Amino acid sequence: TEQEQEQEQEQEQEQKQENEREQEQEQQQEQEQEQEQEQEEKQDQEQEQKQEQEQEQEQEQEQVHEEEQKQEQEKEQKQDQEQEQKKEQEQEQEQEQEQEQVQEEEQN
Repeated sequence: TEQEQEQEQEQEQEQKQENEREQEQEQQQEQEQEQEQEQEEKQDQEQEQKQEQEQEQEQEQEQVHEEEQKQEQEKEQKQDQEQEQKKEQEQEQEQEQEQEQVQEEEQN
């Protein structure tokens, strides 16, 4: 009968709509997932960059530190040398003085 046919058609229509809705939902979900993934990838990249930067900074700091140490060492060496020289000079002077004394005594 016609009524039955109409009912059937309505049901089909509803089913179709339902299907379409489901499909839309699925699509939306997929999109959201993709977005999430992209977000995560971006974050990962940023994290990596940050790490690289930090490493670079650390390296630079280390270099500076090494440089400072080197300079410090050189300074100490120089100071040591100067002291040595001073000591030698003093010794020489003492020797000279002694010699002078000996000479004076000989003269007397």
